[in-house]
Amino acid sequence: AVRDIVTYPDPRLREETFDVKEITDDICELVTDLRDTMYSLNAAGIAAIQIGRLERIFLIDGTVAVPQATSVVAARRFHGDAASVDAHAGMVAQSVLAHCPEAALVSAEVFDMRRTAPVEAIIDAIDWLIAQQVSLINMSFGIARDVSALRAACERATAHDCLLVAAAPSHGPTTYPAGFGACIAVTGDARCQPGEIALLGTAKADFGTHPFVHAGQPQHGGGASIATARMTGLIADMVRRGVSIAHVEAALVARAAYVGPEVIGA
Repeated sequence: AVRDIVTYPDPRLREETFDVKEITDDICELVTDLRDTMYSLNAAGIAAIQIGRLERIFLIDGTVAVPQATSVVAARRFHGDAASVDAHAGMVAQSVLAHCPEAALVSAEVFDMRRTAPVEAIIDAIDWLIAQQVSLINMSFGIARDVSALRAACERATAHDCLLVAAAPSHGPTTYPAGFGACIAVTGDARCQPGEIALLGTAKADFGTHPFVHAGQPQHGGGASIATARMTGLIADMVRRGVSIAHVEAALVARAAYVGPEVIGA
């Protein structure tokens, strides 16, 4: 559950904390509340005292958060430093694993705390992922420019039988790499429950799916980037069950619960 934050100059922030001697149900619930609160604030860390508890517990959300870290088999940072990360990557990993818990994650870290990255870092990350022989690349981001070098990197990935899944915002101009033909462009679709797919076929998005990290709780994070991660998880599960990369798009079409774009107000 999301808890209220204690802010300065509240005197509770000056109280002495104590070590945790035993992992009880209450402590497990506290850690869950800390995690939910941290993600709701898009924060990089949180201490128990910040929600009014005196246990000496502090959560740090790295590029992939602790609950998902055991699924990471390789990781490399291409821009920024290890201290300059936010909660977004953890939410992306959580959304992928929600649909394919067996997935092995390879983390290519390109964004800094401001959610910015040079195109060159993204290209280097794609080439590294190709060398890691991954089957899918989730790209829960978008840039405004059609950069030829980025387009070429995406084409190199598809030439190595790697499927690219990229975020396409529901409003505004086309973003890239979703705008490249080499990618499956995905956006959020409020009609879809977790696991459902919409066949959109619009100029900006091929498919849509559930857009929130936690169903029915948009305050915990959501949007096209989360829908893209969920779609990557759905595709990973298809591949795990024997669908070839070449037949994934046909399988998505066959599975679609909705056809055509979402109509606001309908």
